[in-house]
Amino acid sequence: MSRIAATVLGLAWSAAWTGLTLSVLWTWFVVPNFQLPHLSIADGYGIALILRAGLGLRDGEIKGSENFADAFQTLMLTAPCGCGLFLALGYAAKAWTKAGI
Repeated sequence: MSRIAATVLGLAWSAAWTGLTLSVLWTWFVVPNFQLPHLSIADGYGIALILRAGLGLRDGEIKGSENFADAFQTLMLTAPCGCGLFLALGYAAKAWTKAGI
C-alpha cells in the first residue's frame, strides 16, 4: 500500500515539475518562433498529466522491493533533477541562438 501512495504522490510531483518545464521551454522556443500564445504552468501541468496518462505506468514503478521511504525519495528526486537538466540544456540552446552561432 505504501508503494501505491508513493507512486501517486510521485506522479503528481513529477507532473508539476514537467508542467513548469513545458511552460518555460514553450515560452523560450515556441512563442517567439511560431507566435503562439504563452503556456501557463497550469496548462503545462495538464499537458504533463495527459502525456503521463498516455504512457501508463512502467514495470519499474509498480514492481520492486523498495520500501515506501526509498520509493518516495527516488520519485521526489528524479523529477526536479530531470527537469532541471532539460531547463539547463534549453537555456544553453537559447543562449546559443541569441549569440548568433
